[in-house]
Amino acid sequence: RATLAEARRVHAEGPATVAAVARQAGVKRLVLLSSTRVYGCGHGEGADEAAPTAPLAADVAAVAMAEGEKAVASQAAGVAVTVLRAGNVFGPRAREWVLLPLRRAQRGGGASLLCGGGVADHAYVDNVADAVVAA
Repeated sequence: RATLAEARRVHAEGPATVAAVARQAGVKRLVLLSSTRVYGCGHGEGADEAAPTAPLAADVAAVAMAEGEKAVASQAAGVAVTVLRAGNVFGPRAREWVLLPLRRAQRGGGASLLCGGGVADHAYVDNVADAVVAA
């Protein structure tokens, strides 16, 4: 796992550089693919974009910071930004949401997902790619 400082360097400081280069290249819009993991646990069904963020890991905290910093940097550079918070993306070789739970179940362990709540919003990887293009 990355430290908060390492994750911040990648996720939060990088957007300013990307926004500046995008402006120079004449890019009109940037799409930041974020994660619903920025909400942490405990929101249950019905959480939406207005729900407060409560990330549980440093790398996810940096992603949450990046969302805000990307928007500020992009606005300063005159480039529009769209943030998409993808849910549980799955597809071929989907490690987190397919392979790991199946392997735990094969070993006789439970397949606890989403802090044990068991409610998940899955999105197929191709659909997420389509959403990025459409944004």
